Amino acid sequence: MDEGKVLVLHEMWMAGASAEEIGRRFGIAYTTVYKWAQKYKLPPRRQWHGNPVDPTPEEIAERARECRERHLASKRAEDVRTTQDRVSARRRRECLPR
Repeated sequence: MDEGKVLVLHEMWMAGASAEEIGRRFGIAYTTVYKWAQKYKLPPRRQWHGNPVDPTPEEIAERARECRERHLASKRAEDVRTTQDRVSARRRRECLPR
């Protein structure tokens, strides 16, 4: 890779561009971006350690219901997609105006 491309790679890396964005810029897979980062000794980027958002009681109940349905489906030996379709249908019904 020529020096100009390495410079662009370094600038995008340091600016915080995602590997996907860098990959699109160069027309490569995002996994190749990480290989290039190793090859050209780019410094590790800081991990984002934002505050996690606490789920609402409704979100917790919905997640519990989905887990229960998957568990019961596995006991009935249903296909996982069948359960997911049922969950998606219920969500669509709940979002429709009455």
